[in-house]
Amino acid sequence: MGIVDDRRKKFILTLAAYHFDVTLNDDQYKELGSDKGLDEFLDDRSLVTLSVVHKDAKLQLSTRVDAGEGKNSLLVFFKIQPDVITPDNIYETISMTTVASSPLVTFYYTIKEVYTPILLQAGNSSNQIDSSLQDLITKLQDRLKCTLQKIGKSVENDAVDNVE
Repeated sequence: MGIVDDRRKKFILTLAAYHFDVTLNDDQYKELGSDKGLDEFLDDRSLVTLSVVHKDAKLQLSTRVDAGEGKNSLLVFFKIQPDVITPDNIYETISMTTVASSPLVTFYYTIKEVYTPILLQAGNSSNQIDSSLQDLITKLQDRLKCTLQKIGKSVENDAVDNVE
């Protein structure tokens, strides 16, 4: 199956190219489309991550997430559940995240700006979340902010909002 024929590969490679503002020619699609790590990520249910970096003027794929790559922008595709990826389940099974600066900064802002509001909003899924878990989420956000401030990373000075 060629890269053009495999919607799964085209989905991942197109998103990666778009993320890094790279235009892939046919040869680059073919080279990346035959990457062993990409095949393993898609076809092996036990491999749950695929990372992409733009390094040395090309996209590089890996089934590992290398903490050292946080110096460069890092794009990570991950499976929400261990499964073989098919054209029918690709949108429900694969999620992605980016690490634009340090992993710690990215994690803090992802928790603060994405997950805390979603998980702690009244009337949303908060009815399903135990109050002790809500407290843990708030404490995690507070501790991440303190850690970032201790190591000299700039974060806003507002208190952690307790979303009602």
